Amino acid sequence: MTEGRVARDGFGLQYRSSGEGAPVLTLSGGPGIDADYLEPVAEEMARSHRTILVELRGTGRSIPPRIDRSTVNLKLYLEDLEALRAALGIERWTVLGHSAGANLAMHYALAFPARTAALVLADSGPVRESGARAIWGKLLPRLPYGLREVPAFTAPDQTTAYYMPPPGDGSTAGFYYVNTYDLKSRPLYEYEALSLHEAVPGHHLQIALQLELSGVPQFRRFTDMTAFVEGWALYAERLGLELDADSLGKPAPPVGAVGEDVRELYERLLQATETATRFKALNAASDEHYRDEVARLQAERDEAQARAADLAAALERERSRSWLARLFGGRTSAPPPDTPTP
Repeated sequence: MTEGRVARDGFGLQYRSSGEGAPVLTLSGGPGIDADYLEPVAEEMARSHRTILVELRGTGRSIPPRIDRSTVNLKLYLEDLEALRAALGIERWTVLGHSAGANLAMHYALAFPARTAALVLADSGPVRESGARAIWGKLLPRLPYGLREVPAFTAPDQTTAYYMPPPGDGSTAGFYYVNTYDLKSRPLYEYEALSLHEAVPGHHLQIALQLELSGVPQFRRFTDMTAFVEGWALYAERLGLELDADSLGKPAPPVGAVGEDVRELYERLLQATETATRFKALNAASDEHYRDEVARLQAERDEAQARAADLAAALERERSRSWLARLFGGRTSAPPPDTPTP
């Protein structure tokens, strides 16, 4: 871990940096708590990322000549972080905040959305609706999406649902197509997971944001990397249920959760079906809609392989979530010196 300082108004803003890869700025809580207690987090992340642990003004060794409201306030906190980013030559970074640091992270994303690649919030306080709308209003796509039926001439052999992205010029919306052919034979419990996968927060959210990028080569806007596109959409199935549960203040609706679990089981079964046995699985399938999907994946092996990688990534996300829960759960101060890193 290397240390450095950025000159500010009468003092030096101290930071510690370690690791290589995509940069992650780490903000301590309090407000006013020294950053030392986050060192185990920084060390763990440094295995795969460039981690910057900043000693916010008024904490650690980043002490202004005097401390009062004129020298320690939100405006100056944000200016400090931007000065640090510029000094390190970082274009965009992920901002991870714990407790009050998470609130600061959200303010930073609101003030500098173009510099914020992602937000990671740990044990943040409640967010006011007005503040959330202001943040998401800058991070959500401008383009809406609509709902359409799958055309009748393709419906008998088409999958249950799919997404059609908007054109690059933004002249029309994206569309979520739902197959209503022989609707009585279709399991309704899977439609919620499908909607989350194909529309929001799945394909439409990701693809529309990609199309609205500016200042990047055209291929960045129009090229679809299957592992990323389908990986995000698979993650969105679970994410959407969790967001819904958070907004309702209760567990995810059982019907939606069953649909997501069934689709995940189905994805896992598809990956376990090797090329040599897919034709047998195709003929043995009892559900014609899943048979259509198996046939599609058989023709698009790259997507099938990508989904296998996505499922492996999902297991890694669960491992990381468990690790973060153990690291931050119920702890408001630094761990004892002999506490092992999770």
